[in-house]
Amino acid sequence: MDVFFGSCGFCFKSLSQNSALTFRLMFGIYAHAMDKYIYKLGICFLTFLALAFLHPFPAFASAGEKSAEKEQCFKYETTVITLTGTIKKEVHPGTPNYESIANGDEALVYWFLYLDKPVCVSATIVNGEVEDDEERNIRKVQIVPMEDHLYDKAKEKVNKKVAITGTLFHQIFSRHYTKVLISVKSSADIKIAR
Repeated sequence: MDVFFGSCGFCFKSLSQNSALTFRLMFGIYAHAMDKYIYKLGICFLTFLALAFLHPFPAFASAGEKSAEKEQCFKYETTVITLTGTIKKEVHPGTPNYESIANGDEALVYWFLYLDKPVCVSATIVNGEVEDDEERNIRKVQIVPMEDHLYDKAKEKVNKKVAITGTLFHQIFSRHYTKVLISVKSSADIKIAR
């Protein structure tokens, strides 16, 4: 704020009578008693706008910039990673059409991890070609169990904050409901987060 008011003071002292008249005419202001105060307020307002434009306040930073700062990036399949978040169950349509439970598709329960912080996954390039797309600002991943009855063995962890260890892969089938999924080998890889 000191910089702001200091800049205003500098503006008031350095502007000539001609520039003051130009300012008044530009905004259609020519009131004898209040003229001086309106002029100063106008200069302060313009200085504030200039400062805000040249040096934006952190509070006005875009949501995209904030999320980009917090994103941690991973690789598909080749790296075992750990993500933290909350497990939620969701019901989605299954066979035969994977479109609508109301129209006769089987109701299937899937688990998802709602992440504490957004992450990104780098593209997989093979022989100069993109095999798996880069995905950014990921906030939810579907959990794919590789162990029989994993859902039953880990059911007490639903709606709890957990740390899940596994490998990430990109959406392939219609029953994959997030762009990035995590493959989990066993219920031991899902731990209650401290």
